[in-house]
Amino acid sequence: MNSRHLLITHYEGISMERLNYRAISQRHLPYLVSGLLYGLSWPSYPYVWLELLAWVWMVPLLLALKSVKSFPQFLVNVYLATLIVSAVGMSWLIASSLLGVILLFFVGAIVFTVPFIPFYFLWKATSWRLALYSSPIIWTAWEWLYQQTEGSWAWLAMGVTQSNFYWMVQYADITGVWGITFWLVLFNVLVVMAIEDYRLRIANEPFDVLRSTFYVNLPPNTEPVGFKKKRFPFSAALSGLGGVNATSTQGSSPWATLLRPLRGLCKEILFLNLYRRSNVERRTHYASPDQQSARMFLIGRLAIITALMLLPPLAYSAYVFMKANGTVAGDSDEISVVMVQPNIDPWTKLDNKHRARALTDAIALTGSALARQKADLIIWPETAVPYPLLQNDVVKEFVYKTVSQWNVPLLTGVLDIHHYSDPQQRPLLLQYQQRDHEIFNAAVLLTPESSSQGKKSSVKSSDVYHKQMLMPFVERVPFSDRFPWLSHLAVHFGAGSDYSPGNHPTVFSFNDRQGREVKVAAMICYEQLFPAKVAEFVRGGAEVLALITNEGWWSKTHGAYQLAAFTRLRSIETRRAMARCANTGVSLYIDELGRTYNEARWWEGTTMSGRVKLSRAMSLYVRYPDYLPKACLWLLYGLGAALVIRRVRQSRFARSSSNEVAEMS
Repeated sequence: MNSRHLLITHYEGISMERLNYRAISQRHLPYLVSGLLYGLSWPSYPYVWLELLAWVWMVPLLLALKSVKSFPQFLVNVYLATLIVSAVGMSWLIASSLLGVILLFFVGAIVFTVPFIPFYFLWKATSWRLALYSSPIIWTAWEWLYQQTEGSWAWLAMGVTQSNFYWMVQYADITGVWGITFWLVLFNVLVVMAIEDYRLRIANEPFDVLRSTFYVNLPPNTEPVGFKKKRFPFSAALSGLGGVNATSTQGSSPWATLLRPLRGLCKEILFLNLYRRSNVERRTHYASPDQQSARMFLIGRLAIITALMLLPPLAYSAYVFMKANGTVAGDSDEISVVMVQPNIDPWTKLDNKHRARALTDAIALTGSALARQKADLIIWPETAVPYPLLQNDVVKEFVYKTVSQWNVPLLTGVLDIHHYSDPQQRPLLLQYQQRDHEIFNAAVLLTPESSSQGKKSSVKSSDVYHKQMLMPFVERVPFSDRFPWLSHLAVHFGAGSDYSPGNHPTVFSFNDRQGREVKVAAMICYEQLFPAKVAEFVRGGAEVLALITNEGWWSKTHGAYQLAAFTRLRSIETRRAMARCANTGVSLYIDELGRTYNEARWWEGTTMSGRVKLSRAMSLYVRYPDYLPKACLWLLYGLGAALVIRRVRQSRFARSSSNEVAEMS
């Protein structure tokens, strides 16, 4: 087999004896590259900045897909790329449950694959270019539609990859995170079109490894243009081992059998050196006016695309920052917030042996912080009170007495339990599990006024916020309320997996040190990923947001930093400052522009304080949440209806034409 045959045969299908593994790797390389680009573009550690990869991750994927002929092969190739995306982008989840997360990788890949299905059928029904132009609409509509499902993993959205680029995504207060997704896909599509037009402008494009990965076939028995074959003495070297020809299929020596795969491997390793341009050919090739003009055309077009796509977001961000700098916030527009990061092991916090210590540690840290400075509000993280507070009179009296002594309102995560006196009124899931109560992951605001009443406090279950968006398979198995047997699929963390969801948002009110009423809304952990839910809190009157969470489940992976980055988008979308309080992970303050400050040290029991701005303004996204993906969905409905109508008309025309031909005959 000569060297040119090695380069060409993988387009025609080769056996294992002819290095089929090389054919597979070359054919799938674009999909692997795309998967890595997208997976690495999600926020990671603070010193890793790879978010810009999301602006080009679809380019090798789409260029390669254009050569795919069948739908099954199309799906397999896309799924390969998206599987890499899931494995790389969500790798931090492995710290919690290895088997469950591996299954999540495969499910997540399906989620990423779905928007390519309408893309394929639109391509085949109309044209490749129309399918490309429709990609931003398809992707945006699907991401929003998927997030509305009960079992959605809400961070599987392209727009969140740009969360740390607060200086560029200020337009999220208009479009939400969906506008970022739309913009990223559009940029990828425009780059793909530019590269395709470039390929059409050149007649004799050189054959190289990069080109081969995009399925540009070299005709059989054709020497690659502009390349010079380079010979290597490896066949002779291998054949000299043991005095036997290593490539021969005959002979009594076992060296022939042993060295044949080694010879092929050497050729594979040195594949990039098989063809080198000679100096004369290189100069001749690049001197071609047609080639130079085509390259300059591509460079110029990419520069124009980049400018047109980056300048509007940057210009709007500059306007927002200048407007914010021109508004000076006084003390009357801010409150002082103290947050406590207890750094309690989440796997043991709810055990009877460790519950009391978790509570006393939080109280001790708070007392030391208040001894140093005054505060208008104290925030504890998710389930910082690891008891059903309103149902346990002993713990209730102890906590309320402490808050009364502090004389500062406390917003904390608790457990809340609702008992059913009538067994027949229990939901289907409780009947299946033979339980007489529901458990809620909740938040409650304890004020000095209510705490002074002790056991007779006016705080009731109706005054507690119950977490509405529960983490799938961790806090609740999707659809288990209708199919109770699905509850056996739960991934059991230390916090349990049988929570019930809340059914309405709650905005708390308290009086600051000046006696002014302040309204605050508390999100719990996973809810930070749902922009419309956060906007609902703001429409309900929240002047400031609080996020209480527990990210110790993910150990010392980049998961905590990734989730903290996502939170910045919620502040930008709603134009609300936020206090992000974690048991451990990333506790920090975020202003209404997405800028962070006063971040606590990771994995350390500590407190932090900061002044948080209050706001009553309503952004466009808060007033009209999710209008962009809804509009995209309606456009897809309209496009689908138009295609159906066109297909019906074509069928009618074909039948009428065949009837006329039959009559004429």
